[in-house]
Amino acid sequence: EIPAGVEVIRQPIWEPYKLYKRFTGQKKEQRVVSGFLNDKKPSFSRRVSMWIRGNVFIPDARKFWIKPSVRFLTNYLKDHPVDAIISTGPPHSMHLIALGIHQRTQLPWLADFRDPWTNIDFYQELMLSKWADRKHHRLEKAVVTQAQCVVVVGKQMQGEFEKISGRKVEVVTNGYDEADLQPQPKTARDQKFSLIHIGLLNKHRNHEAFWAACAALKAEIPGFADDLLVKLVGSADISARESIARHGMDAQVELIDNLPHVQAVQQQGRAQVLLLSINNTPNAKGVITGKIFEYLASGRPILCIGPEDGDAAHIIQEAQAGLVAGFEDGAKLKAHILHFYKQFKNDTLEVQSLGVEAFSRKALTGKFAQLLAGITQ
Repeated sequence: EIPAGVEVIRQPIWEPYKLYKRFTGQKKEQRVVSGFLNDKKPSFSRRVSMWIRGNVFIPDARKFWIKPSVRFLTNYLKDHPVDAIISTGPPHSMHLIALGIHQRTQLPWLADFRDPWTNIDFYQELMLSKWADRKHHRLEKAVVTQAQCVVVVGKQMQGEFEKISGRKVEVVTNGYDEADLQPQPKTARDQKFSLIHIGLLNKHRNHEAFWAACAALKAEIPGFADDLLVKLVGSADISARESIARHGMDAQVELIDNLPHVQAVQQQGRAQVLLLSINNTPNAKGVITGKIFEYLASGRPILCIGPEDGDAAHIIQEAQAGLVAGFEDGAKLKAHILHFYKQFKNDTLEVQSLGVEAFSRKALTGKFAQLLAGITQ
């Protein structure tokens, strides 16, 4: 999606993923996804690989791109001057490339964090030594204190990085591309009461209370079992599959493998309700999944499972786009699902989705333009 006329400079990079896949027995075409396990217990090779990932590849497996890129780009910029540098991560190695260039050129620098660094969901799973943990924190602080402008995706991250840096941090959320989202007519929606989750469903996003609530409604409401359809579009790990079986939900669940983005968007438009599952991790209040904005733009009701005082909940509530229940609040989850179900049966299942335009990529790009103007004037 890069516009014509934009110069792209390409340089080779060595990554250890081929070695990792060979060591752990993965196929070449398989994606390496952080914090996702298909096995009940990680194998010895996986545990060893995770230790190496956390303690050797700091900040991440792209570390081998940092020094060559700093050297190449510093020379390049002597003959091709620019007004500013933008780095975006993860991978956070991109920020360290920008840090190196900034230190050599003093060019204005905007560091954009789409995910946390030391507060990322799986940070505690990296089996870090005290030395490695200190290095991660030291590099993170160097980036957020030396960049002229630091941008994050939500208010929780904003508070965390302001505490680290002792300075103002800006918020520019993720968003949606209007060109990708064509409104679908009501007639295109699923005939069943479909609750659709798009994306990876790992152990942190698989909430037992949801399956228990669905199973309870099946037992209590005549016809609910025949109407209900839970679609999981994307990878679902073993914890999700075990929960489905444990609560007798196999007949109501459809597992759909990873789809091209355009097809995933079509699934969103067909949903009666979109299921937004926040990671049940220490940083849950600050988790704003990228898909929340496409969910909002689709105009379909959202059922969010996560902290009721978190960033994602605030966005949904402000837009009047759905309902939120805590991870363990089975009674509220059950009530919310029943509320949506009654609206489905009455053919009144609609939401407001107020102010969604503020999350369009066009609007968000405008925010970035203002921030760049602020550091280059």
